[in-house]
Amino acid sequence: MSPGIQIIQGFATALNPFEWSTTMYLVVIAVLLLLHQLVPRGGAWFVRLGREILLIAPAIFVYFAVRGLVVARDEIAFTNADSIIRFQTRLGLFHEPTLQAWILGSDFLVRLVNWIYIWGHWPVVVGTLVWLIIRRPETFSIYRNAFLISGIIAMFIFATYPVAPPRLVGDLDVVDTVTEQSNSYRVLQPPALTNPYAAMPSLHFGWNLLMGIALIRESRTRPMRLFGYAMPVMMFIGIVFTANHYFVDGVVGGLLVAASLWISIILLRTRGFDLWPGWSVKVTSDPPNAGGVPSAEYPPEQTHPLLSMETPVTVAHRAGNDLARARAAADAGVDVIEADLWLHRGRLEVRHSKTLGQLPLRWDRWWIRFRPEPDLDLETLLKSIPDEVVVMLDLKGRDPELPARLLDVSRRVRPGRGVLVCSQTWPLLEKLRGEPDVSLVYSIGNGRQLARALPMLEQAGYDAVSIHNELLTPETVRELRARVPAIITWPINDRSAYRRVQELGVTGVISDSLGLLREIESGKPAGRETESLAGVT
Repeated sequence: MSPGIQIIQGFATALNPFEWSTTMYLVVIAVLLLLHQLVPRGGAWFVRLGREILLIAPAIFVYFAVRGLVVARDEIAFTNADSIIRFQTRLGLFHEPTLQAWILGSDFLVRLVNWIYIWGHWPVVVGTLVWLIIRRPETFSIYRNAFLISGIIAMFIFATYPVAPPRLVGDLDVVDTVTEQSNSYRVLQPPALTNPYAAMPSLHFGWNLLMGIALIRESRTRPMRLFGYAMPVMMFIGIVFTANHYFVDGVVGGLLVAASLWISIILLRTRGFDLWPGWSVKVTSDPPNAGGVPSAEYPPEQTHPLLSMETPVTVAHRAGNDLARARAAADAGVDVIEADLWLHRGRLEVRHSKTLGQLPLRWDRWWIRFRPEPDLDLETLLKSIPDEVVVMLDLKGRDPELPARLLDVSRRVRPGRGVLVCSQTWPLLEKLRGEPDVSLVYSIGNGRQLARALPMLEQAGYDAVSIHNELLTPETVRELRARVPAIITWPINDRSAYRRVQELGVTGVISDSLGLLREIESGKPAGRETESLAGVT
């Protein structure tokens, strides 16, 4: 028995948290949650990190209590394991012993799956959450909430449906490779914290899948996105080949995380958050007051036609990537049609999807598809858009020839009309600085880019910024309006989000909802003169 300390008269507790009573756990949980509420929101990254630790730590203590509920239910756990084995056998999916037998003859393969199972879980989960707090604070809560929701649901399942993993079922003739051949797991998760009958569902796989989704959606670098794709796949292999989970455990763990992510999004949307660009949101609230935005605070020597618009500029998000949607956007009366532009194999292609080298494949974060025919080209798009509608081209990739090529096509196909050009790859925009028929829109998608943009925008000659709406605060808008003539924000897909950014004083909105854009346009004064937003009449 470890030594204890006297906290108050008649109440003592062990120094070792593994030996704490249920009452002590409840006290610690209450204190941590209270401290969590006292720590202010926002602030420096280390303040946000500390606040999240105070929220997640109580969840870990709850796990200890749940472990105590199932530790003495061996017979039920093995009965449930038998039912899962019989279920997988009926489906022809019970191959866990056979799969492990493939690797037992190779020390390298055994060490590899052990390494994946041990070092590919908590280090990846913790590292990704910390990265989200520091680099993507605007979307961190989506994944944090999904993490906690899935954990709460899983704890309930562990308590009511304990399942013995394959490594504990003697009749299966499998080996507990992690425990027998590695000491690392005892460091990352001591035996006192391990629930031996928490096989169903597999949060080992489920939480890795959640972190993979976060890296795929939030990272701007290809290696991190590839890691986001690969790590859940490797972990699924690891949980099965090490005999720690059944195949169906991983499937249920993945479905649980997917459901928790959906619940997290729904809960945040009910609180007024507008989440993830490209997601369709049904317009259900009352039309906004589209009477205009406050006058901009900008240096008097800077003038730009964007500022002459007394009502918000409407931009159809990615509508130019498809000719039918571009025509629909034009019919809706939008001011600007946005399109994504790549220079691929010497051709200006209009699409949001990415390529896989020279292969006829297109991929995005959630899909990959075979596409042998060429994508829509820039010249065809520009010829299809009415002259009164301005085009905004979002430059993708890093090809240094892209700016000059788009300038040549734009001037040849739409002479005198000009073009808006935006990008998060700012060096590409700098190649177009000073061109008389081009307006530069510096796109800001995260807090790190915003911090870099503010000192850069102190210089003269910047036309506008396009900024994710979750980064907008009154202070941020004031700082940006003091530096650039126009602020356009995205994605604004419902009326509540539109009203919020109107009150903040933005000069334009980018939306996936043509219905919302049509409503905004219908609220503008009749007979409004449409001007070229690129400064060319």
